Amino acid sequence: MLVTNLTKILTPRGYKTALKLLSTPTWSNFESKGLSPANFAIQSQQLRCLSLTANLFSERRYHDKHEWVTIKDNIATVGISNYAQKLLGDIVFVELPEVNREVEKDDEVGCVESTKSANDIYSPISGKIVEVNEKLESEPHLLNSSPYDEGWIYKMEIPSEEEFSRLMDEDHYEKFVRIQDGDSAH
Repeated sequence: MLVTNLTKILTPRGYKTALKLLSTPTWSNFESKGLSPANFAIQSQQLRCLSLTANLFSERRYHDKHEWVTIKDNIATVGISNYAQKLLGDIVFVELPEVNREVEKDDEVGCVESTKSANDIYSPISGKIVEVNEKLESEPHLLNSSPYDEGWIYKMEIPSEEEFSRLMDEDHYEKFVRIQDGDSAH
């Protein structure tokens, strides 16, 4: 159970990180001695690092169109969620937004094409696009393999974090996705 929870927390940042932690001698000692997760948390530097990593995830916010956004020094980085990339399937083309374009929240800024469909990319917040991930032009599959890291789509300069604070946090987004999945089943 704990392994599943740790993997779930770490895998959005990469399987290598999760596997590295789970293969440490400290983790092996934890399992072999039958220690409780609470005792291991006290004894393990790796788990303390994991706690810090989990806090970083809470800084990602989500738009109801399945774009994510993070902010550092008034620069927002935007991409599509893991949920969105799974729904799309194999992504084969990305139309990147125009650099220096001023956008408002909910503006269409680009397009993602997959083997299943084509979907617009929306801006989750207002600002000026200052950089695009040109790697996606030749490697659109990065949106599938690394949606929260190498698969970011664009960066934008934002006037304030007010709109960001109104987006869904990780917990609310997960509930939103579960509701959508439930609705699509009916």
